[in-house]
Amino acid sequence: MSKRSKKPQRRNQIPARPSPVGPNKLAPTARDVPRIRERMLEWAEDRSRFGARAWLGKIGEAIVRAKPGEKPEEWQQSATTTAQRWAKTLRTGELFYVAEALTTLTRHAAESLTGYDLHPEDLPAETGVMFYADPLRDTGAPDPGGLPITLITWAIHGNSVLIDFWTPTSHRRTPGTVGFLIPGFAHLLGDNRRKLPKHAVPPNPLPNHGFLYQRSVALPFGAPVDADHIGGEMIEEHECSGEGCPVCYYADLARDTTRLQKLIVATWLLMGQTITLETPLEPRPLGTGARPRPDAPPQLVRYIELRAVKRPPRAQTGDEPSRIYQHSWVVRGHWRRQWYPSRDAHRPLWIAPHVAGPDDAPLIGGDRINILRR
Repeated sequence: MSKRSKKPQRRNQIPARPSPVGPNKLAPTARDVPRIRERMLEWAEDRSRFGARAWLGKIGEAIVRAKPGEKPEEWQQSATTTAQRWAKTLRTGELFYVAEALTTLTRHAAESLTGYDLHPEDLPAETGVMFYADPLRDTGAPDPGGLPITLITWAIHGNSVLIDFWTPTSHRRTPGTVGFLIPGFAHLLGDNRRKLPKHAVPPNPLPNHGFLYQRSVALPFGAPVDADHIGGEMIEEHECSGEGCPVCYYADLARDTTRLQKLIVATWLLMGQTITLETPLEPRPLGTGARPRPDAPPQLVRYIELRAVKRPPRAQTGDEPSRIYQHSWVVRGHWRRQWYPSRDAHRPLWIAPHVAGPDDAPLIGGDRINILRR
């Protein structure tokens, strides 16, 4: 009986589309963050046709063919430098995970964060990788409710901080729309890969680490966080060519970025105040037989959540008249300008919303809703 010849096993060159991680299909859990960062770092450092540089180059070629005004040489040149920048940020960045309740507060606080100039000490780390349990929403996208931003990475470059936005591959865009340039074209190439020439499609249109790079924004230090640093100048210096004008498109994109950068800066400011609680978490254990590589980046995750603060009852003296309230009421959260002598300037301090009045009195305007976890 002849032995059956064994064919060599071929490596699966096209990574499978990742399944959603964590209870929220758009966001991983905090303990999954180091594993995802490790996969993203391997992808960013990969110089083959399966890596970030080749992926971004193929996406750029598709955009150049489809949209007027794009320059192919700029895409190819930036693909290498961008992949190298991602690798450095992912390798050295500290890991953060923002709990859902803090994201809710961030949205409320960002609306009133105006007229503040960013400073380097406002950042929780010079280089960082931060996940949101409840994704931020980029309302500039044509998707209903906005494009979800689950992950941001940042690093200081010169006199500014460069922030990258990432959206999960599990998010499906609205049918019939491309959405934002890079995520939209990545999904289109993935959906139509069998109809297009092989040289025009990256081997993995949707990277197996589960996230798609969306775009970047540079926020200068000493500049207002609620200002459009790109769009206004672009509009003033060009003559509109009508419908589909690429300059107007990018100017509108820059204005939409203003809201996102306010959300991120509000998160950073809140993280440095006493209303938040930081808990270090160890990552999930590696699988059987898996060993971390010698140069693996730090794995500790800093889990950021809201701290519930109970104020002690105010003691009354015999000299002051007693005041009896028949109702309780909500004091709205707001920013207060706090003077910092070390900086010789003011810095926003968030005054958290709280309920005033007797605990057992009816709440004016409706029933009491407990937002913070006790």
